[in-house]
Amino acid sequence: ADLLAGDLGLWSRIVVAYEPVWAIGTGVVATPEQAQDAHKNLRAWVASHINPDVALNLRIIYGGSVNAKNSPELIALHDVDG
Repeated sequence: ADLLAGDLGLWSRIVVAYEPVWAIGTGVVATPEQAQDAHKNLRAWVASHINPDVALNLRIIYGGSVNAKNSPELIALHDVDG
């Protein structure tokens, strides 16, 4: 983060993918509440450590076991960008 903090324009090219460690390879999906909370915390960290504008525009996606059934709920979350 420190390397990129000096060039805020580079953040527009970054996508952060989040997947809970307990979901990796298990087929277990975070609840919408868990996903929103994690993405909100990531965005808050970026706002406080990098820049609030960067945090607002940063794309944070959920990388867990997403399928046609659960994707509409996850996509509808405020801080989940994909």
